[in-house]
Amino acid sequence: MRAYKQAVTIIAHDIRTGQPDGPFDLILCRNLAFTYFDEDLQHETAECLANALRPGGALVLGAHEQLPQELPGVEPWDSARRVYRRPPARPDI
Repeated sequence: MRAYKQAVTIIAHDIRTGQPDGPFDLILCRNLAFTYFDEDLQHETAECLANALRPGGALVLGAHEQLPQELPGVEPWDSARRVYRRPPARPDI
C-alpha cells in the first residue's frame, strides 16, 4: 500500500489562475466550472484541463455537468458518470 501512496501527489489548484502544471493522470473538476462559468469560460477551462492531462488520463466532472461540445483532445470514457479521457498515445507503426 505504501508504494501506491508514494506515487500519488495531490494538488489543489484554482482554475481561475490559469492552466495547472501537468501532465496529470487524473483531474477532478466537480461542481464548479461546468456549473457556474459562462459558455466561453467553460470552453476555455475545458481546453486548459484537457491540455493538462497525460495521454490516457481522466477528467472527472460532477454528475450533472458535461464538457462543451466539440472539445478537441478528450473523449467520453464513461458518459453516464461524466468521466472523459485524453486518448492514449498511438504507437508509431
